[in-house]
Amino acid sequence: MLRISRFFFLLLTVNSLSVSTPVCGQENVSNFEITHFQLPIETEAQDILEDRYGFIWIASTNGLWRFDGGNFKNYSKNEHEQNSITDNNISYLFEDSAGMLWVGTYGGGLLKYEREYDRFQRFVHDENNPESLSFNEVRVIYETADKAFYIGTDGGGLNLMNRETGTFKRFQHNALDVGSISHNNVLDIQESPDGRLFIGTWIGLNIFHPNTEKFTRLIQNIPGAFHAFPVLGFYNDLIVSNSKLFTVDKKNQFHNLNLPLERASAIQPDDEKSCWIAYKDQIAIIDSDFMSKKVIALNERFKEGPFNIREIFHNPVKEDSWALDSAGHFFSH
Repeated sequence: MLRISRFFFLLLTVNSLSVSTPVCGQENVSNFEITHFQLPIETEAQDILEDRYGFIWIASTNGLWRFDGGNFKNYSKNEHEQNSITDNNISYLFEDSAGMLWVGTYGGGLLKYEREYDRFQRFVHDENNPESLSFNEVRVIYETADKAFYIGTDGGGLNLMNRETGTFKRFQHNALDVGSISHNNVLDIQESPDGRLFIGTWIGLNIFHPNTEKFTRLIQNIPGAFHAFPVLGFYNDLIVSNSKLFTVDKKNQFHNLNLPLERASAIQPDDEKSCWIAYKDQIAIIDSDFMSKKVIALNERFKEGPFNIREIFHNPVKEDSWALDSAGHFFSH
């Protein structure tokens, strides 16, 4: 369980890709403990995950990074190695219910990490195989409560993967079918406790019905809201961010959400029945009534900014939380 304690700062400076030397500094601010790390090179960072073995994985535009608490290891594309990653632009990370690590790339399809051999199995688009991944630009990976496994692509629609056979079923936009997905650029996926599977796309928010394989396109009635749905998170109701923050209730109606942050780059509930919402350098921690409990501004705490938080990851087993900045800084609590 996350405990509110003092704010602690630790900066890692790295002498090589495999050796890092911690340099400590300390600041007591708002009684909230945070530890700060940084990737060993300048790169755009896109996702963060702590796996069940305690490794921190970071997706970047310079390959995949693994951090063991002291050392970094970089996985990059090798044209002469069939088990390397397929593209250095890593877009998404996901650990499924069986403990398998999946890696989405932006141009090289989907990867499955084989821990025993420290290598990757590839799943890429094949224009001659309709059961291959529909598109090689992966934006989101998601496993439902009943263990259905979905891959959202940035141009090829939604894929349902059979992990036993390595095959994919595609769901794509059809202008003549109102029951098809509203757009082929799938940006995010989120399931509600009552089983509604929300699919955010570049144009429109959908609910997918697996039994009929049809989509319901929701009508947004929030003035000033954008047509894209890039960030979804479920906390009592579905929280959505595009040009502003709003919720979608159990009747699929949209409502304005008034919080200290005007929009969000990440929305993640934690294991203390709170929800963390991040935008720019700030993290707002809200309660079940959508009231703000605390707002943490990283730019006010650290001179290494300005920061722009890209993702948040909570690990209920390890009882810690991680926030990733787009420039490769990452923070634990």
